[in-house]
Amino acid sequence: MTNEIAEFDLMDEVLQLTIRGKSDLEIARTLNIKRAEVERVRQTWRGIVQASGGFKQKAEDRLIALDEHYQSLVREAWDNYECLKDEGKYKDAQGALKLIGELEKQRVEALQKAGFIEDSDLGADLAETQRQAEAIESLLLELVERYPDTKTFLLPRIKRIFHPEHIYDAVVIEGENA
Repeated sequence: MTNEIAEFDLMDEVLQLTIRGKSDLEIARTLNIKRAEVERVRQTWRGIVQASGGFKQKAEDRLIALDEHYQSLVREAWDNYECLKDEGKYKDAQGALKLIGELEKQRVEALQKAGFIEDSDLGADLAETQRQAEAIESLLLELVERYPDTKTFLLPRIKRIFHPEHIYDAVVIEGENA
């Protein structure tokens, strides 16, 4: 019984570190175990999740908590981006955009490691998100064309949202039309 408790404790520690985005090597060093042991524990956990509805509910609860945590971090990063942009700190604002991308990447990697997202699901979701973004951009550009008075307001924002690599161009346009 003691070995089972120790195994579940180890499994819990591995999962917590995985959810926090730690690599297998970082987890192994933190817990003073081998990397192969980290993968074995994760595989054992996946088997239990697939076989047990109650454990699966607990895992889903943790997944929801993880997702909410990342959402709050991303929301805060977006707020920081807006403040930096408003203050004219465009290089720092660009860094905030990179942070947002990194947070999303870590979120997806943690979910994949936990076995909640398959690569094929991710590709389909990414394609759908891209399609939606293109449709929104097209709609906004159509509005600018149909209502020329909105050009000075919308074009810089469209560039910032859909083409952040041109953030400096958007600022120049906004400055010229302000």
